[in-house]
Amino acid sequence: MIANDNNIKIVVVEDSEFFNKALTQKLKQHTDVLSHHYGVDFTIESYVKSEDFIMNLRNDIDIVFTDFYLGHGINAQYILKRVKLYCDHSEVVVISQSRSDRTFKQSLKMGAEKFIYKDEDALTKACHYLTNYMNSNWSPKKLNA
Repeated sequence: MIANDNNIKIVVVEDSEFFNKALTQKLKQHTDVLSHHYGVDFTIESYVKSEDFIMNLRNDIDIVFTDFYLGHGINAQYILKRVKLYCDHSEVVVISQSRSDRTFKQSLKMGAEKFIYKDEDALTKACHYLTNYMNSNWSPKKLNA
């Protein structure tokens, strides 16, 4: 379910400044294309500190991309609990360097829609997820003839 009919709100929660900027930039480039194709706007917010994300958590978020381990004892399970409590329509994608089956299974059990391994294809996989999300929830805009 989409929170706002004409605006898709995406949030990136990643404690690595480098990966946060890379993912946010890649999503921005991809949403520029999707925005034209579907006739919707995208808002992307990013947080390096998970505490800032929790303090700014609102019910208008459609998709959260979060790292599994966020520092200060916070992980994706904590983020998933908060998102599901305050943004019951939101989808959460966990991105992690951990190759542990336990991490993968925990994320999905807690309600993550997708788990992406943080490798050389992670940014592309995040964009594929977003494309699939749009294909499932939106119809392409009709062009005037």
